[in-house]
Amino acid sequence: MVSPDRAAKHRARILTGAVLLILVGGIYAVAVVWQRDTNHITKAMARLEPFRRTLQAMLDADGRLPLRLPEVGPDRKALPTTGFTYLSTDEIRTLRACAGSVMVGYSARVATGLKAEGRAVLIYEQGQCRVKWDTSAEFAERKTKQEAWIKERRRQLLERGPKLP
Repeated sequence: MVSPDRAAKHRARILTGAVLLILVGGIYAVAVVWQRDTNHITKAMARLEPFRRTLQAMLDADGRLPLRLPEVGPDRKALPTTGFTYLSTDEIRTLRACAGSVMVGYSARVATGLKAEGRAVLIYEQGQCRVKWDTSAEFAERKTKQEAWIKERRRQLLERGPKLP
């Protein structure tokens, strides 16, 4: 027969081991999900890199934001046709007059587990293109501000009327 004192020590050891196992398992699960989120974000940004290179090559050659993104990049490889949105020609035409940074394209929404979900965004500013990560809230704010700027610019152009030679 086992003494009650010895049985209590044995139960305490088992309980301590179980708590430690759960704690270490939880920390490991959080680390795995965090790393997976980081990989998803990095891959989303990397998928926009061919678009950024193409756009930058066109900017370097022409000096203006292209109305349409070509189907072939500067390395003569076809650009992916899914998972990326380039703004419409009307929006790009209007944004050419913007002095600040503008969003010219974005990826599909990237869902994450622990990090804030969002999108990879293609930003144009002063002749340079870059890829940036925006959380869903940052993306919504950026898009709303940009749409408001476009709407205001179009209103100003309509009020001014056409320029005649």
